[in-house]
Amino acid sequence: MTREFVPEENVRLKPVWDPASREFRVGNLLVKRFRVPAANQELVLTAFEEDGWPRWINDPLVPKHDVCPKRRVHDTINRLNRNQKVPLIRFVGNGSGTGFGWEFLNVEAPVEERGQVIVEVTTRPSTTEPDGIGEVGQNKIAESFECSYFW
Repeated sequence: MTREFVPEENVRLKPVWDPASREFRVGNLLVKRFRVPAANQELVLTAFEEDGWPRWINDPLVPKHDVCPKRRVHDTINRLNRNQKVPLIRFVGNGSGTGFGWEFLNVEAPVEERGQVIVEVTTRPSTTEPDGIGEVGQNKIAESFECSYFW
């Protein structure tokens, strides 16, 4: 599918997290709604929103003495990626368990055109690499976590 756009009439969209309604959107598309509290996921979305949706953020989660930080980041990423009503966003880790990233999932960045969100789906998988760490795919699963606690 190919579309031509007039640059002045279109705006590249960024995700939007609204903590009051507990809705995560891209333009007018609802990506995820939280009906029950999900503290870690909501904290990560809030951190991205406050920073203006940069590609990467440092881990904003509060350390807990009985939870491995790498496991907590990994589990939060899995939960953010699950149950998206419109699967447009993929959250990823930075490889060291100390940060979160995001990217549009198998689509060109959505564009708003005259009040409507336009999404063009690509037929090839994403080949972007997060800062040289390597391709992040669903079959790349970290099974072991090495954690050190200093309390």
